[in-house]
Amino acid sequence: MDPLYFAVNLLGFLGLIFTIYRGLRSHQEKRVTTWLVITRLIILLLVLLVGLTIVDQLHSLPAFNPLSIIRGVYLIFLFVVSEVTFGRKQESFGSPHQMMRLELLTLTGILVLPW
Repeated sequence: MDPLYFAVNLLGFLGLIFTIYRGLRSHQEKRVTTWLVITRLIILLLVLLVGLTIVDQLHSLPAFNPLSIIRGVYLIFLFVVSEVTFGRKQESFGSPHQMMRLELLTLTGILVLPW
C-alpha cells in the first residue's frame, strides 16, 4: 500500500473518531451540527479515497483486493448510522445506547479503514 494513502486514511480515521466523539458529547445544538458537518466531510474524503483505490485496482485486475469493497460498504454504513445518531441527538438528548453503538462502530474501523 502506498504510504501517502495509508497516512491520509489513518489521519482521516483518527479525525473521524474525534469528530464523532465530540459531536455526540456536545450539549449545544450548534456544536452538534458543526461536528456533524465535519464528520460528513471526513467520511466523504474517505469514500473518495476508497473509490479511487477500487478504480486503480480495476486497472490491474489480477491484483484486485476485495478489502476495498469492504471499506466502501463500511464507510457507507457508518455514514448512515452517524446521520441517524446525530439526527436523534439534535432532536433530543439522543439515545445513550445508540451513541455507544456509533462509537464502537467507529472504533472497529481500525480493522477496516487504514490497512
